[in-house]
Amino acid sequence: MMLYKLVVLGDGGVGKTALTIQLCLNHFVGLMISRHMTQPLKIPIVNK
Repeated sequence: MMLYKLVVLGDGGVGKTALTIQLCLNHFVGLMISRHMTQPLKIPIVNK
């Protein structure tokens, strides 16, 4: 088995993770949820 080292660079949301999954697992992921969208959203609650 050959060993390859690959560096994937690019802006957020361009498909770096989808490309990596496709290359490693031979499986295309059509929809990826951005890592930034999975972080908790802080919403301040203001008493009326």
